[in-house]
Amino acid sequence: MPDGGYSNVTEIDVSEEQIECATTELGLNHVLQVDALAFLEAKVCAYDTVRLLDVLEHLELDQSVRLRSLVWAALRRRSVLVPQVPNALAPPAPNRHNDVTHQRPYTRHSILRSLLLGGFREADITCLEIAPYVRSAGSLLRWLAWTFVLRRMVAAFTLLAYAAELAGTYSASKLVVVKCSAPQLARAAPPVAAHAPRMQPCGSGGYAPGSP
Repeated sequence: MPDGGYSNVTEIDVSEEQIECATTELGLNHVLQVDALAFLEAKVCAYDTVRLLDVLEHLELDQSVRLRSLVWAALRRRSVLVPQVPNALAPPAPNRHNDVTHQRPYTRHSILRSLLLGGFREADITCLEIAPYVRSAGSLLRWLAWTFVLRRMVAAFTLLAYAAELAGTYSASKLVVVKCSAPQLARAAPPVAAHAPRMQPCGSGGYAPGSP
């Protein structure tokens, strides 16, 4: 994140092991061991970018919707949300099933619907593939095989089996970019539920908890 021009970065995780990895191996300084729902409760119009890397698939549906509503309130005007989730349309992906804490993978349709429940707009959402990362000769061969052979085979199979390419993302993980470029006041308010506060416009271009 600092390489991307961000100077005030906070990383959070509930796992002590992940916190230790972030501080010792990645050299991150501002790392907190805290639950994301509790952390975001008091954060209103606080962030330009929020990343949810391998988070949403671990949550029950009600927790997941609540988290997205809290993230929606925490983002500033002209901000970005970047979730990374397992792709349900990927060909055999053992990592998707090896973790017993995974509740669900996502298709483009299901991640879109869940983000809409959190208050985001469909026009702001883009789903991207995460192709094999090239860092050596071996990984270059993997990238070439995926890009020019395997991906095309999977696309052909889905087209024949389901008469559609199912949004065309087939990698094991799906990266979703939500660019909240429109003024916050033009965005649809997140759903009101027993576990989520009603949102009112706040002065800095976002939304703040308020009374009905």
